[in-house]
Amino acid sequence: MGHDHHHHHEPAHSLKLAILITAGILVAELAGAWYANSLALFADAGHMVTDLGALILSFSGIRWTLKKPTPVSTFGYKRAEILVGFTNGILLFLLSVYISVEAVSRFFQPEAVNASVLIWVSLFGLTANLVSAFLLFRHSHENLNIRGAFLHVVGDALGSIGAILAGIIIFYTGWYPADAVISVIISLIIIFSAYRLIRETAHILMEAAPASLAYHEVQASLVEIPGVTGLHDLHIWTLSSGSHNLSCHLILTEDALQDSVLRQAHDIIRQKFKIAHATFQTEKAGFTECHNCEMPHEHAH
Repeated sequence: MGHDHHHHHEPAHSLKLAILITAGILVAELAGAWYANSLALFADAGHMVTDLGALILSFSGIRWTLKKPTPVSTFGYKRAEILVGFTNGILLFLLSVYISVEAVSRFFQPEAVNASVLIWVSLFGLTANLVSAFLLFRHSHENLNIRGAFLHVVGDALGSIGAILAGIIIFYTGWYPADAVISVIISLIIIFSAYRLIRETAHILMEAAPASLAYHEVQASLVEIPGVTGLHDLHIWTLSSGSHNLSCHLILTEDALQDSVLRQAHDIIRQKFKIAHATFQTEKAGFTECHNCEMPHEHAH
């Protein structure tokens, strides 16, 4: 545990700073969006809300991984990270749709926007985002959780650049619809990342096999073990980011050495497929305990 605390301390510290910076930008952008009457700045602030949620989630994720399983939550609390990510994705999507609808009506009925306030507030937001990105970048390669937070901050920096661009266009040309056009572009970027977040988290919540693992390849590798004549009830699922689980029934020949088969099965799963937690049940040919022994050939993807 001491090593774990030390290992998680640095990323947690960087995340704390990023959370404080993001909260500061959010307050400034909401005030600026109201004062400048800018939808692009409001769109960026909306993105910032979800970023703040993502950063807090990442920070909690580090804390959750240290929480031990209980007799009630036997898997621990790692799945909470996925559940909050799924909710975050849906809120992000709805917010983006709302901003896009608002932007379309604004395009046809442009409202005056205070360009200089828009530019200065967005510049402040961009600078703060770059500081947060710098803090998280060095941890983003070793931690999937932090990588998600880092990508959120980078997306936010793009939103700030878009808002600055809208401000410059309005300042020099007086073309107010630029605010609406840029806010739609920012919203589309957010909708794309929200869709990916929803899809990935829903995939995990549905206990689907990880996209990085080929089901039939795992099946073939296990059947190749000497003494194994077949298998059934092979299940592969993801508990949380990067944490995969497997369970399977192996059918053995009469003379198979159970310990040897289990050792080889665990080695294959750990080394070849990088699955840390696997549970195997062995049975002799002719023993039928399963209710659904046919393998899902054409349905497994």
